[in-house]
Amino acid sequence: MNLNVFDLRSSPSLAALAREYAAALPERITEIQTAWRDQDLRRTRTLVHRLHGTGASLGFAAITQAAGECERALDSGQLTAAVEEQIRKLLGVLQASAKT
Repeated sequence: MNLNVFDLRSSPSLAALAREYAAALPERITEIQTAWRDQDLRRTRTLVHRLHGTGASLGFAAITQAAGECERALDSGQLTAAVEEQIRKLLGVLQASAKT
């Protein structure tokens, strides 16, 4: 878990939230994959938006960046190769973060 945006050790409650967030990443991955497979752009964008916000709040810089880029791509409202590439990048970052 990459927590180098700020030191969560100074706040045990934030550190606990960060651990819960990281533990839930496999479920978030599945949710995004399902929404994307179903071509549900609204649901996909909602899930990505949540990751973007909570990642930022809890210090997950890589997730925050990837989710922000993905969210901007999803704002087009279209199923494009560029959006699919951003989804793949985000899923890769989530998978890497879930393993650490």
